[in-house]
Order: sequence, then structure tokens, then C-alpha cells
Amino acid sequence: MKRAVWLRRSLWLLVIVAVPIWPTAANATGSDRGKQEVALAPANPIAAEALLVAEMQSGSLVAQAQGLPSAPLTLPITLPNYDPARDAFQFTNAELSTALTFATQPDQWQRELTGRLMELFGTQVCVGQDARNCILTAAAQTWLDNQLQLMRLGVGEGMAPASLSLWQPAGRPQRPWWQRLLSFIFRQVVYQLTRNIFDLQAFVANLFLLQGVDEVALPTQRIRETLTPIQILNEIISAMRSTPEDPYTMGVYRLGQGGLVEGQTLTPYRVEPHSGGQFRVYVYDSNYPAGRGQAPYVLFDVPSNSWSYQPAPTAVAYSGSAQSKNLDLTKLSWRAPKTPNGQIVAKGPFTCPFCEDATASAPGSEPTPASPDPAGSLPAPAKPAKVEIALIGEGGLTVSTFDPATARYTPASAAEADRVPVKGGLNRSVPASYQIPVDAITQPLKVEITAGLTGAARSETSLQVTGPGYTATVEGLTLSPQTPLTLYVYPQESGPELTFVAQQSTTIPRLAVQLEDFLTEPVTVDDEGESGANRQVSLSKSVSYSFTISSIGLPAGKAVAIALDRDNQRFYFGDDDSELDQYRLSVEGRTRTERVTVTETRRDHPD
Repeated sequence: MKRAVWLRRSLWLLVIVAVPIWPTAANATGSDRGKQEVALAPANPIAAEALLVAEMQSGSLVAQAQGLPSAPLTLPITLPNYDPARDAFQFTNAELSTALTFATQPDQWQRELTGRLMELFGTQVCVGQDARNCILTAAAQTWLDNQLQLMRLGVGEGMAPASLSLWQPAGRPQRPWWQRLLSFIFRQVVYQLTRNIFDLQAFVANLFLLQGVDEVALPTQRIRETLTPIQILNEIISAMRSTPEDPYTMGVYRLGQGGLVEGQTLTPYRVEPHSGGQFRVYVYDSNYPAGRGQAPYVLFDVPSNSWSYQPAPTAVAYSGSAQSKNLDLTKLSWRAPKTPNGQIVAKGPFTCPFCEDATASAPGSEPTPASPDPAGSLPAPAKPAKVEIALIGEGGLTVSTFDPATARYTPASAAEADRVPVKGGLNRSVPASYQIPVDAITQPLKVEITAGLTGAARSETSLQVTGPGYTATVEGLTLSPQTPLTLYVYPQESGPELTFVAQQSTTIPRLAVQLEDFLTEPVTVDDEGESGANRQVSLSKSVSYSFTISSIGLPAGKAVAIALDRDNQRFYFGDDDSELDQYRLSVEGRTRTERVTVTETRRDHPD
């Protein structure tokens, strides 16, 4: 396949065809609650490994830590005035996920979330950085659309911090009128009605968007990877004591398919000691609202330095140890945008994952832990530009790097890639994404996708690659347990390359690249289209482009690839199949005032 296409509307652009194919080589109640009060010296999470635990005749637990004041701390300890029957949501995670109105109120959602992206990442998410009439760049729109798809699989990560944001302890600033209204409604109206309020859904969605952003994900990851269960327990207690107005949420995960899956976010609000060196941390779980069964709690076992969580007798059980690294904490304040005087600026307070210049710029946004830093200096030092590979749906995801010494691909190690799990909370097998520094990628990455654990015969999902200035997607992937899928991803400075390898005879999924907007000068190119004549073609200024290729039939073992060269303003696509077939090409250009989409169906012609 080799074909050049030039297209004219209100925008000019050039598409050139080539074949860059990579070789395939409420306060809890219950009769079993402990009633004793325990004097506990304030725990230092850094020294928690050295805790001296003594089981007293009364059955109470005394823990001592070195180097801190000896002021006594009385347990149980709670978040002041937090009652899950009043301050948490009375509908479930599943009920809210089902009620989301993305399809019935698309324009309202687009306006709301466009404003949210500007607040988080700045006006760089808009074509031409036009904040007054922001049209999201193609890269920003694709990233946002995929986040909304993940919300269909659960919004536990939004509901847990939202319940804390709506909770009003003494001394906190006055909440917005609509938050006070919602709090009033929650006391008066049955849960089936409140979940349909747009402001509430948008509030939860806005918090959900932050779980993979560096300023939230990196300190959360460092806690998960460096603290043991005892240290996490001590950090929860310390935060409740010293900074209860800025509490933690807790992330729990199961281990499966090579990583963390089925993540859920919980809201700890009470810690109680129990006999045998155990502590119960009572939590709000969006799957089990107050009044729908016994109050759930995470059980910490100090002698074994382990934890377990089973919110209901028939629920999926979670558990972990000092070695499993499947428990973490996230401060509420880490999710709060901090911009000067609340102004929208070119670069927002959070690192934009799909922007060319992805660094955050707002000063003073460093999170402050309640006690001595549990995982080193927070936040982590700024990392270089990186690429994120994520599955937007259920399935198994493995990213492998090429080892020149052995000429083989091996799964990326923890030193090569950060893993960012998804906390939807509905026990769905959405795998953790991979984040890899761009500078470390010198060979194509091998991406293998397998069917999920839910038992479905076939399922559809998408792959998203996010890098500096672009997103790239493979949409409409059909997974079956018998047929894993293989792709190759090569993120280069000039743009990404995607190669899809057919394991059996198939019609390819949709391969697409979406860009930030950029300024270009006219360039002269050789158009090999209908006339073969040289033409001067100009990409318009402040235009954001997306390119999609689909409908190519491939036999088993053959491959199709797309590539982008931003420096020379070219989009390439091609396959290594000698058979001629037709393909579908769609190109969209976004300016400050309009969106123009050109879609054509064409046939191959011999080289």
C-alpha cells in the first residue's frame, strides 16, 4: 500500500502513505466492637518498623515510637463529627455509575469538564489557548473521553474524596451553596433521587479525573511501595490527630494478571484497638452505604504486619502484607487545584499528561503530610517527559521492553516503568497503566492484551497511549480468552508509531493519533495523489488534528502501522499485506471556531 492523499476544506493538510512496519519478534456499631480506651504515644511512621508492641492483661495494645513527644493519644480516635450515615452518600457506586448522564446531557458535560481541564492543566488544553471559547485539542478531548469510559466501570475514587469534601468540620471555610444544598438533600431525600443531580455527578467526576495525574499518583505510589501496613496504620492515626481537616483516603487492591486490579477507594473515619494486636479502621465504602449492613472495616494485624478487608460476607476479600504493596493512602489536599487567586493560567497546577510541555507551573502546591514524611520528601522530584500506556476497559495488559543483549522482549520491570492502578471500585479487572520515561525508550515497546477475568466470552476495549503533545488510540479491540492481541508502540520525539499485528484473519481496529494544536509554516511537498504534481500545502495555524485509519483486512501474521512526523507535517500508514483492499481514512481539524472532519473510503493500488 502506498498512497498520498491531499484534502481541502477550510483547512489544508497533507497525508502521505508509507509502510513503517516493526518486525514482530456512619460511626460503626456492632456487638463485637471493643470498648477499651488505649493510651498510645503518637506514632512516627518512619520508625514504625521499630514499634514495641506489648499485649497487656487488659487486652489493650500499647505502641511506642522513638523521638516524638510523649503526649498521650486516646483510642478510639475519629474524624471529628464525621458520620457516614450523614456525611457519606446513601446511594452506591454502581447506582451512580449507572446514572451518569454523559449520553443524555453531552453538551452540559462538555462545558463542565472543559472548564475542569482548564482549571487543572491550564489553557494549553484549548486550541490556540483560547480560554474564552475553549475548544479542547484533539489530544485533550480523547484523553477526557477515555476517562469518562473508565467511569462507567466505577467511580469509587471520586466518591470517597467527595464525601470528605462535603463533610464540614468546625473551622473549615464555608462550602459553596450547592454543596450545602446537597448535604441538606441527603438528609431529606431518598438516595435514588440524589444520584441524578448533575452538580453531584460532576463533582464526583472532577475528583475521579485526578487519580492518574502526577501530583496525586506519584506520592500515592510512593506510600504504596515504601510503607508497610503498620506504617500506613500509624499514618492514618497521626493524620486524624494532627490534621483532621485534611484526611486520607485509602486505596485497596487485589493482585492479578501481573499487577494491581479491582482497586477501590475507602474513607477511614475511626480507628479502634482490639485484642491480639489488631486494629479496626472503620471506613466509608461507596459500595456499602451506611444502613445497608454492618459497618465495614479494614483489619490491621500488628504481629504479622498484614491487613485484610471484606466489607460483607459475600463480598470479594482483599488482603495484603508488608511485601504485597497493595495498600496506599492519598491526602485530600493533593487533589485540590492551587492557582493564584483562582485564575486560569496557561499551565495549570497539575502536570498535563498529553501536553507538549507537560510540567505544572503553579507554585505552592506541594502536599504537606500530617506527620514526618511517610515516604521521603513529597512530592517526588519532577520526572522527565513520559509515555503512558493504558487499557480503557477490562483485560490483561503487559508492556515489554527490548533487551539488545538477548534480542528478546521481557516484561517491563518496576525500575523501567511506574504502574498506576485504577480505583473504580466495582471489582472490574481494569489493569494498571504503564508510565515510562520517553528518554528511556530506544526500541519499540511490545504491548500484549488478554481478555479480562470476568468470564465474558468476548469483550471490547481500547488502548490509549499518552505522550508529550499527543494521544494515540487503538479503538474497538475485541478480546477473547483464546486470542491475545499484540501491538508495538514506539513513542519518538517527532511523534508516535503504532503497529497492530493480526493473530488471525481480521479487520483491523481503529488506529488513531490525536494532537495538540501547533503553529506551522507553509511547506512544499510532492503530492503523489491524483495529479502527481508538486503543490504548496500549508497546515493552518492553531489547528489541532486527529487522524484515524480503519477497515483494513489483514490475514494472520500480517501487520498494519501508523506513524506521525510532526517535524515534517506528515501522517503515515500502511500494511505489509500484498493483497489489495479498501481502507477508511478520517481526518479532523479543530480551530478556535470550528471543527472540520473529512472522511474518505479508498482502495489500495499497487506500488
